[in-house]
Amino acid sequence: MLARRSRLLLLDAHLASTPVHKVGAILQQETGLGPEVSAFETLALHYLQLPS
Repeated sequence: MLARRSRLLLLDAHLASTPVHKVGAILQQETGLGPEVSAFETLALHYLQLPS
């Protein structure tokens, strides 16, 4: 949700990783679905790496 619904990942991947666990817990409470926190963290790491 954070990657698709907000531009935070594109603007600042490090900052986007900060609230991911809290947002994931809220999403799980509201929807009952797994938040896929680890997938988001992996995606954010790709944004933080410089191309070689």
